[in-house]
Amino acid sequence: MHAISSDFVECIASLSSRLLTLSCCVAAFAAAALGTSDLLAQPKGFNYDEAKVPKFDLPDPLQANDGSRVAKADQWPSRRAELLKLFEQHVYGRSPGRPEKMSFRVVSTKDDALDGSAVRQEIDILLAGDPSGPQMRMLLYRPARAGKHPAFLGLNFSGNH
Repeated sequence: MHAISSDFVECIASLSSRLLTLSCCVAAFAAAALGTSDLLAQPKGFNYDEAKVPKFDLPDPLQANDGSRVAKADQWPSRRAELLKLFEQHVYGRSPGRPEKMSFRVVSTKDDALDGSAVRQEIDILLAGDPSGPQMRMLLYRPARAGKHPAFLGLNFSGNH
């Protein structure tokens, strides 16, 4: 069995919080699409004709809410926080944060996955810290060798395969 580092746990905690938020959004949109709820602000139907899209202006990413311009790198963190707040308010909503008692349990490990280039793990994320409470299973492939590697996140609502 491999030990799980605290950095890894924090990374997974952050990821699982966002995944939980995204899962709730997907469920809400699915319910709306099935007609069981009227959760969407847009009218029903789809627009495939660009000519029917009304004119709109996107905010200048380098103009702060107070009207000042971001001209130096040290001004960017403040503007970045403003942009993230706009996305929270108008696009994604607020992330619920990490559940207080959330814990992780490695269910299985395969050290020679993908012809030895990766380690495959299935990890239960116990949202209340209790196996009888709400949980979700994560399938994780990580490089077998240390170093920097590209990564991607894929959502799968049909089980791990």
